[in-house]
Amino acid sequence: MGVLFHIEPNHNPKAGEPAQAWFALTREGGDPIALDQCVCKLTVYDGSTAIATPTLKAISPERYSSVPGATVIFPKAGLYRLELKGQPKTGEDFNTFQVSYEVTVQPPSQTTGAVATAAQQSPNSATTALLQPSPTPMPRSGFDEAMNLGLRFMFPIALAVGFWVLLKRPR
Repeated sequence: MGVLFHIEPNHNPKAGEPAQAWFALTREGGDPIALDQCVCKLTVYDGSTAIATPTLKAISPERYSSVPGATVIFPKAGLYRLELKGQPKTGEDFNTFQVSYEVTVQPPSQTTGAVATAAQQSPNSATTALLQPSPTPMPRSGFDEAMNLGLRFMFPIALAVGFWVLLKRPR
């Protein structure tokens, strides 16, 4: 079982703004697993506390088709964990799995209040986990900027290499 995780925009979500997370699932050997073949659940954690369970829907980002995806609005800047659990629907040929990914959320931009207010007024979106935005943004330090730059470029490369290694290993 392989899982490729991505969150837009560019693995750099901002507090109070919508971020789309998606998970490309593959069987051993590289065959894709569509959301309709899996009973999947996404949970968002702040520390050890579960703060949201956004509903997953099938999306087709980049070259992938029908992968689990959800829109999440993180309440404040900081470190969060996204945990995806899944099991095959009857007759599917893959094992139950659980993966988690850490996400560093940046302070909100200047227009965050308007975005969060608009999202709160339309709660019918089944794929959005809306949480209360932080009233005071955290200042960015030079270290935060360097980490952000490193994660923005190195994390997707590391995921791609890991996925490639899984596909190329001998059976």
